[in-house]
Amino acid sequence: MSENKNEKLKYTVLLVPNNNHRVKQFQVSFDFIIFSSAVLAVLLISLAIFIARSASFVQDYEDKLLEKDELITEYEKEEIVLQARIEELEDTLHDAKVTIDATKNLKEQVEKEQTEASIPTSMPVGKIASIPEYQADENKQYIQFIVDRGTKILATADGTVRLIADDDVYGYRLKLDFGNGYESEYLLKDKPQVNEGDRVSRGNTLFTVTTDVTTLSYRVYFNGEVINPMDVIKIDG
Repeated sequence: MSENKNEKLKYTVLLVPNNNHRVKQFQVSFDFIIFSSAVLAVLLISLAIFIARSASFVQDYEDKLLEKDELITEYEKEEIVLQARIEELEDTLHDAKVTIDATKNLKEQVEKEQTEASIPTSMPVGKIASIPEYQADENKQYIQFIVDRGTKILATADGTVRLIADDDVYGYRLKLDFGNGYESEYLLKDKPQVNEGDRVSRGNTLFTVTTDVTTLSYRVYFNGEVINPMDVIKIDG
């Protein structure tokens, strides 16, 4: 009876091939089956854990790829916005440069016109007048005009009336200061129609001749020295 208890259970395993070969059989103990089942269970559990972890890793990787794609998309959108902003700033810079250049040119033109406006280049009489004597020598550089009633005596450039004084020979002496070293002087019998300190522009009337015939003496100075008026007068202006 004890022998039967000590005898371990054994199982016969048959391997039947599908190619008509001889059937193989072998015997395994119950303990082996238990051990093999345990090992198989451990392997299956390990495999299940590996698959679960692999799936989690793959999911994490896919999530990171998706996040990376979203970041790339966001960066691309920001790049488009920045590029549009850069183009807008370039257009603004171009417009500003055009404006600056135009302002600079305008300023230069205004300065040029102001400079030209302050040079006594015009004739001092408002209509054709005879010039019986033109003193061209260095000691007496002036022009004398024979003018008649109603002739307007004009400012030859933009400036300020610096002096109005009596003159024993001509009657009145009037001097204009153009603020750039140039001055012009008028000597005439008739009373001036402006006052000292007045601002005048080229072509403004300084005198109106009231006698039938009289003489206007006209001089030009530069830095205090008398110069030849014809050196600056433009006959067409």
